Amino acid sequence: MFGAHDGIAIAVAPHAVSAAALSVAVGSTGAFKHLETHELFTQDQLGQMLAKASAAVQVYRPPGQQQ
Repeated sequence: MFGAHDGIAIAVAPHAVSAAALSVAVGSTGAFKHLETHELFTQDQLGQMLAKASAAVQVYRPPGQQQ
């Protein structure tokens, strides 16, 4: 690959904790100089996140702008 990373692997895990455990196990071998993980979300999950964000933005005030 011609970029910041030498390769990519896609794995399916039953939940985020299992995926994190796999990442820690692979990373602990020292076989990789750089390792990062990204969780993918379904359309339904994205809709839920956007709804929660919409509700949160109504009450969130950045530091220094508190009422």
